[in-house]
Amino acid sequence: MMSSAREAATVDPIADVATLCQRADRLVASGGYEEAIALYRQVLDVRPDHAVAANNMGNAYQKMGRFADAVSCYRQARDAQPGNAAIRTNLGRALEASGNARHALEELGGALQLAPDSAEIHYHIATLLEHQLFLAEARHYYEAALRLRPGYPAAHIGLGDVLADLGFEEEAWQQRRLGYAQRVLSTTPALRNDHPVRILKLMSAAGGNIPLDEVLTPFRFEVTGLIVEFADRLPPAENHDLVINAIGDADRCRRGLDAAAALLRESAVRVLNPPERVVPTGREALSERLGGLEGVRMPRVRTLPRELFHKRLAAATLAAEGWCCPLLLRARGYHSGHHFARVETFGQVDTVGQALPGEHLLAIEWLDGTGADGLFRKYRAMLLGGKVFPLHLAISRQWKVHYFSSDMAVSDAHRAEELRYLADPAGVIGAPAMAALQRIGEALGLDYAGIDFALDGHGTVLVFEANATMRIVPPPPGPLGDQRRPFIDRAMAAARALFSGNRSP
Repeated sequence: MMSSAREAATVDPIADVATLCQRADRLVASGGYEEAIALYRQVLDVRPDHAVAANNMGNAYQKMGRFADAVSCYRQARDAQPGNAAIRTNLGRALEASGNARHALEELGGALQLAPDSAEIHYHIATLLEHQLFLAEARHYYEAALRLRPGYPAAHIGLGDVLADLGFEEEAWQQRRLGYAQRVLSTTPALRNDHPVRILKLMSAAGGNIPLDEVLTPFRFEVTGLIVEFADRLPPAENHDLVINAIGDADRCRRGLDAAAALLRESAVRVLNPPERVVPTGREALSERLGGLEGVRMPRVRTLPRELFHKRLAAATLAAEGWCCPLLLRARGYHSGHHFARVETFGQVDTVGQALPGEHLLAIEWLDGTGADGLFRKYRAMLLGGKVFPLHLAISRQWKVHYFSSDMAVSDAHRAEELRYLADPAGVIGAPAMAALQRIGEALGLDYAGIDFALDGHGTVLVFEANATMRIVPPPPGPLGDQRRPFIDRAMAAARALFSGNRSP
């Protein structure tokens, strides 16, 4: 039986530092992160310069999603061993995960100076640059990683994503095929659970998959992922308890959704979010599908080929069709504000569109949900097993509203307003708006989905997005996260119950 932190506390930490570290490492491997952290802390209390303990403690925090704590540990390890490239790499990755891309690049650059032939460091720099939309630079580092380690699967996959963003779709699929050659089917085993729920998760090589890692934790689930574009059959039904179609982005992943539907055609297993229900959730199709619902306003959406922008005909086309400015331009299949711009005049349309990636772009009607106070609000609600769960409210002075870039952290009034929404959504947005959300959920017909929306002055729901790609993120420690935690925990419990085959929270 694994030693606990309580048992280890009887050991003389000065004489048995190595023993404590070994026990902590075994605990991390088995999922005992909190117990491992307690052991590492004992080591660091008497040996603050113990770089291995500080680094591995950072690893434990990283696995728990506590990135700020991980950064603190990795910095302690780096200060103890400034010439250790692996520690600086870990610090760089944790900084990126905590939202500090600039310092992350500095640390990864320092690690590369120490280990210039490391394919892994080149790969991590590439992923950071890709996430920051420096696509040409990311391509350079992915290709360097593959020169240093031919056949590096993760680098092939990352290079494929970058090539797709740059418009080289055929080359992108060649890289993805190489990357997934030995990873079409992969299983993440359960930790500390002899009877986990066994999930078969269908995924696309093109990305656009529902981010479910925080929901499908290894303490409750054993998850087998299947890359559908490169699979010729499903694994035997007796190998899993439930199938989840985790391909959520209909604009980015039509090839994957078609492949998933073909694999499921001869199967009698129950599937959550079946692909044929996800297909009509692309932005243009959804605009037409939900636009007639009572209490709901969908923006007009138009798909335009890239060549129209290069020929400088897109603005004229939209004007002739009765569009007005401001309007929004967006690359298909992207989220979190990436490749997304507001265009104030028709004179800017073609120039802005030329800078966005993809063979087709979306023109989206601007829906003005500005409040009486001049601020922008974006509500999120999850649709889980047919029920509505409020998830967050972000309030910002900028039109492109995301929780991580909003004003929530600096305004007590905003946080109080969000808390009222979480505790009593009908009281804040009104019973008609709640009924409209329910109608949207029924029209989508998905087991797991979410809605990002605002309200106009009449209480009409202005839908920004309604699909399966929404993420439930555990809040960070601290006052801002603590007030939201009970409500996010409630949604998380409902999602886990859904994926356990039980629809009740």
